[in-house]
Amino acid sequence: MARTSRTKLSVAECRRLARRRALQIFASVLTGFAVLFAILYLSDRTIGVEPEKLVAVYHTHGCPCVHQWERSLEGGGFTVIMYEPETLGMVRAKLHMPKALRGCHVGEFLGYFLEGHISPSVLERIAKTRPRGAGFVTAVTFTADTANISIADEESSPILLIDAQGHRTAFADAATKLVR
Repeated sequence: MARTSRTKLSVAECRRLARRRALQIFASVLTGFAVLFAILYLSDRTIGVEPEKLVAVYHTHGCPCVHQWERSLEGGGFTVIMYEPETLGMVRAKLHMPKALRGCHVGEFLGYFLEGHISPSVLERIAKTRPRGAGFVTAVTFTADTANISIADEESSPILLIDAQGHRTAFADAATKLVR
C-alpha cells in the first residue's frame, strides 16, 4: 500500500488560505458583474437596431449644435449613439476625412463620415443607394468657415459625396431629391 504524505497546516494558515480563496471568488464574481454591466450598458440602445438606422456622433465638449442634430436624427427614426472624445483627430483619421473639414462634430453612418447636419431623409437615401465614397458633407460646410454657419444654412444646403481622394460630387439637393 502506498502512503500519501500530507502536510499539516496550522489553524492560522488554514484561515489565511480560506480568506485568500474567498477574495479570489469575490474578485471573480465582481469582475463578472462588471463585464455584464458593461455589455448591457454599451449595447442596450443598439441591440436589434439595424445598421441602416444607427448613427454614431462624435462631438467636442461644448459643441453648441450637436444635440439639435441628434434630436433631428432621432425624430427621423434613427438611433444615435453620442461620444465625446478629447479631440476629433483620431475619429477623422479613422474615417479618412479630408483635412479641410473641421466642424465641432462628425457622424459615422454605414462606414461613411457625415460632416454637417445631414438630414434623416438624406441618410435614408444613402442607405438605399450605398454610393461609392468616403462620406457626405453639406456644401455650405465644405465651402465656409464652420464657426459662422447657421443650422438653417446647413439644412438648406445641397449634400456632397466625398470620395477617398477628397473629390466632391453632388449627391442631393436642398429638398433631399437625389441628384446622383
